[in-house]
Amino acid sequence: MKLIILIFALLISVNAKAEPVSYEAIHYALTQLPVAVQDRDNEFKQEQLSIVAHAIEKATQQVKWPNSDRTSLAAYLVAVGYHESRYRIQTHEGVAKAHSYGLWQVTPWAHKVTREELIGISQSQTDRSALIAATALSRSWQCGPNPADMFTAYYGGAACKSDWRTLKSRVRTFWWVRQTIVSKNG
Repeated sequence: MKLIILIFALLISVNAKAEPVSYEAIHYALTQLPVAVQDRDNEFKQEQLSIVAHAIEKATQQVKWPNSDRTSLAAYLVAVGYHESRYRIQTHEGVAKAHSYGLWQVTPWAHKVTREELIGISQSQTDRSALIAATALSRSWQCGPNPADMFTAYYGGAACKSDWRTLKSRVRTFWWVRQTIVSKNG
């Protein structure tokens, strides 16, 4: 299985294009994910997802990403945000779990940023938070190029090649989001 993933990752890197990922494709992927129970009746939810989609689109254009595969970067950002916060509005506004903040649950001390740079629901605040998360992801290649390795490096607490409880669901989400974006990014 690992060999198949490695081959697929290499094919992606060889065929990667530096084309931008569209807001529409990212927004579509976000709206297809299950909504957190706390947000189901919130009238602001669709606008919030629009803010997030614009922020992810912008971050994919600003961060240096290996092989210029912007689609994968967008898919990583969507998958990390989904698994870390379920894009809950409350988390977006600054309610924290433990010592990490924002939709992507970035730890301020680990990335030399302040808590305030990671939270806030305005477009500019979300842009900043997405850029910080994308920058952290861009440094996550030290464990290898496939999604399991990238997630392990992003979360930093596990050794490379280790397996952890929610890793497989994160990898599945990444591949689903990536395929969804590809299908809508035409």
